[in-house]
Amino acid sequence: MLSITDVYAQRRHSKVPSQTPDKNQFPLYYQARNISVTLQPGDILYIPYGWWHFITSEKVDAITKMNIAISNWTQIKKCDCEISYDPIKYRIQCPSYNYDPDKLKKLLNTHTRLSMPFVSHSKLHLNYNLDYQTLQNNLPEKIPIFHSRTNFFTSMHINYYHHNECYKDLFSFDEFYDMGLAGEHVYLGQFPIKDSSFNIAPISDNYTDTFLWVNFGNATSNLHYDTEDNLIMQVQGTKKITLFPPSERDNLYPYNPYPPGFMCYLISKLKE
Repeated sequence: MLSITDVYAQRRHSKVPSQTPDKNQFPLYYQARNISVTLQPGDILYIPYGWWHFITSEKVDAITKMNIAISNWTQIKKCDCEISYDPIKYRIQCPSYNYDPDKLKKLLNTHTRLSMPFVSHSKLHLNYNLDYQTLQNNLPEKIPIFHSRTNFFTSMHINYYHHNECYKDLFSFDEFYDMGLAGEHVYLGQFPIKDSSFNIAPISDNYTDTFLWVNFGNATSNLHYDTEDNLIMQVQGTKKITLFPPSERDNLYPYNPYPPGFMCYLISKLKE
């Protein structure tokens, strides 16, 4: 049984099952304008709210055998009503800059809203020692792990449509690591580390929610958009990220196809 929360969340999740779906089943997907970015260790990608994205973890670190990223979200929630769907407003490009950490922080602190994605080669990952021992020592005894039957990881909000192929359960870090090396499809996703002893500070004062992402490569999260601006810093391994501006919504087969803003209106009425 789907809850109203699930239905509301499904407006920002796509039915497209991969970055190269069947052209007969998803023809409009191939008409959608997009940007493809590959993140190397130390690269930081800024994703504005409302931008759809596929994230595929590819290579792993040669020593740790892990693919690790850290993400920061703003605490300012946005409403779909604020998103522009005019294609003229979006250039299909993702500029790349060699910002040092201080310059990047100043930019993000000054601008509370940037409309286009960009990559910064800031090399902040050099400050973080996220090896096996550090993770084992600082993570809780049991951590929530996503376990999938394939390398495609779906949000719990749409798992109903995927016959529950992806589920979440508690494992120790040792168990998680052993499963990953054995070839099982496992993912430590969106794990909050704000109050942990990792000593990882947010990149900017405007981005205070910090999360850890760990997998073993060959892992793709389903196509979706976030309602907060998002920073992704690649720490180990590489990621390929395909971005679609909000204007491409009708080409991306959202599970909830209601007009933008309708669900916001419905939720507001239910709260009355």
